[in-house]
Amino acid sequence: MFFAYVIAMLMPFVGWVLYVKTGWGMFLCCLLTDFVQLLCWGTVVNLKTVVIKRKSTGHIVKCFCSFVLIFLNMYPFFAMNEDFVTLYNSMVGDYSYFVDSYEGSLWVSALTVIVAFLWLSNAIREIQQAKENRESFCSSKTNEETGTKKRKDFEEDEEPVSKELEQPKVPVSSTEDVDKKESTLQMVNDTIEIKQKVINTVSPTNAVLEVSNKGWREQGLQKGKYNDDMRVPYDPKLDLEHYKYPTLELLKKSEEESSPQMDVLWLEDNKNRVVEVLHQFGVEIRNIKATVGPTITLYEIVLAEGINMSKMRGLEDNIALALSSRNVRIVPLTHSGTVGIETLNMKPSVISFKSLINSQIYQESKMELPCAIGKTQTNEVFLFDLTKAPHVLIAGSTGQGKSIALHTIIMSLLYKKHPTELKFVLMDSRGLELGLYTPIENHFLATIQDRHPIVMSGSQAIDVLRCLNIEVNRRYKLLIDAGVRDVKDYNEKFKNRLLNPESGHEYLPYIVVVIDSYSDFSIGREEEMMQSLFQLIKGARAVGVHVIIATERPSSDILSSEIKSLIPTRIAFRIAERIDSQVILDMDGAEQLLGTGDSLFKSKYSFERIQCAFLDTYEIRDTCSYIAKQQSFLHPMFLPEIADAERYTDMELGTVEKGHLDPMFADVAKFVVSIQSGSTSTIQRNYSIGYNRAGKIMDQLERMGIVGPQVGAKPREVLIKDPLTLESLLNSLE
Repeated sequence: MFFAYVIAMLMPFVGWVLYVKTGWGMFLCCLLTDFVQLLCWGTVVNLKTVVIKRKSTGHIVKCFCSFVLIFLNMYPFFAMNEDFVTLYNSMVGDYSYFVDSYEGSLWVSALTVIVAFLWLSNAIREIQQAKENRESFCSSKTNEETGTKKRKDFEEDEEPVSKELEQPKVPVSSTEDVDKKESTLQMVNDTIEIKQKVINTVSPTNAVLEVSNKGWREQGLQKGKYNDDMRVPYDPKLDLEHYKYPTLELLKKSEEESSPQMDVLWLEDNKNRVVEVLHQFGVEIRNIKATVGPTITLYEIVLAEGINMSKMRGLEDNIALALSSRNVRIVPLTHSGTVGIETLNMKPSVISFKSLINSQIYQESKMELPCAIGKTQTNEVFLFDLTKAPHVLIAGSTGQGKSIALHTIIMSLLYKKHPTELKFVLMDSRGLELGLYTPIENHFLATIQDRHPIVMSGSQAIDVLRCLNIEVNRRYKLLIDAGVRDVKDYNEKFKNRLLNPESGHEYLPYIVVVIDSYSDFSIGREEEMMQSLFQLIKGARAVGVHVIIATERPSSDILSSEIKSLIPTRIAFRIAERIDSQVILDMDGAEQLLGTGDSLFKSKYSFERIQCAFLDTYEIRDTCSYIAKQQSFLHPMFLPEIADAERYTDMELGTVEKGHLDPMFADVAKFVVSIQSGSTSTIQRNYSIGYNRAGKIMDQLERMGIVGPQVGAKPREVLIKDPLTLESLLNSLE
């Protein structure tokens, strides 16, 4: 049909070409053109469609316009017919007006354009209508087939029950019959409801689907559109579906960054000096190779047979003197079976954080929590998975790069993880370093309700650690209930919708606890801090909680040997004493580092010398500002609020003895009733008391029936609404 339309519209042009190129007469060309148009428009398209298929206004108008165009195209033929011209002049007027004059030609052209426009508009409308009818027909047919299939499946599954519930067709002839029929229908409905409850109870999959359809993030699982063979996984990122990861434009390449300077003459001269010094002290070698890194140059030496490694240990100072270099370090390279001599580069280079993030190994990493901190001696980006660490101890003297290492770890996680997948608990005694991340508290931070997102005091640190212990215990219960070993398997099971949210299950983000200047939090609270930290670290790995501790002096009085045994991953920067290197790494070497980011990384998997990347303050601020301007949650992630471990579990409600009440009990009770809200943190903040004492008072308020039990992280419900009732209760205790 469409091609017929096109041919009909092009025929006047074809007739004109034939007249010009072939020399045919005007009469023959016009006759051929009108005959083809008559076939296309009249007989083939319009007449057949209108008469045989359907009679629509659009087709009638289109048919009329087609015949008008045919006659308009025939007027040159009539102009050459003398008999027709004579007849027209005698009956109507001067026919030459339409043939020779400009106005006549203009009228004919305008009429042709108008009629063609009417024909095209109707044709387009008909095409659109036909398309809509076809789509509607296909959709209705598909729905009918689907409904028929569902009815058949339902009838096959429910055949025994449907037979039992089949209603007898009894004619209604009286009021008694009506009442009897209504009672029968009620019994049938009750039976159907009981049956549906049994089905939901027996089939956990259906129960999960029903919860999903009621609004479990409503990610495409609408009623009637779910298919067991096409399960739609849950995507936690859809909670903030418009969140965009930080871009590399927020980071700037350092002006001092460059490829390591490799002066061949300088390298050759140093190798000769090393060989000469070793030969002077009776150490023969078979081969020597140099590798230039960002900060140091590594000389790999293959010792001759019979040379003891201990003989090399005492030559560090002599080699340093010969090379005019400071802090020469000799280490065995077990992976290659050689001895390494590390010396300072001729011109050390600065590593930018952008070069780490933009590297292929980071961009293509499949690690759960990838942490990029710097480059190795061979100029390769060093990346480790925090979930495999699983906790990190960073130590070194002041100004050697501990805080920069913390920033690189945090920033590398921000550039890789979504806010729904990761949360930070930040502790900084000064609030200057980690306080830069305050703008993203609603995106990535976790804290106690009504507290500052950055922990800056020892008492708050102990409270947060205890809250984290409660969170760890809560997660363990969820993992046990789900029958999995770690949080990764739990989240995979939850995303596959195999866990019911109405049973308390939820997606569990990773929690990274970052403690800067740990020794400042431990002053005067060493035992409490170590006890809370030990309880957290020993069982936090499996449930997705990881701890990073940075301190200047990891001595045994603030970090016990039990805690350090649970932290296999260590990052050591330059320290003053060799004994501190033994405390950090359980070996020597940290006292020989060069400083300004030069570090030793030790884990159960590897031992590397790393040059940490440099990360400027404005880069952190720009990144946090970029994240803060995006879609976020309404508040940070709230940790569960807890009371002191000593609870009056052996006492029933209202049996607290007078001598056991806290002296501030009455004042706190009046305050809680006046504001109609009770929480341990509110009591602690308003009365300037410790968390332990505030928790005990809250327990006493619960035992006396003033407040209700703890429900999650929400404030407790105040059961006494009237101050007079509270006054009479307090008088009874006197």
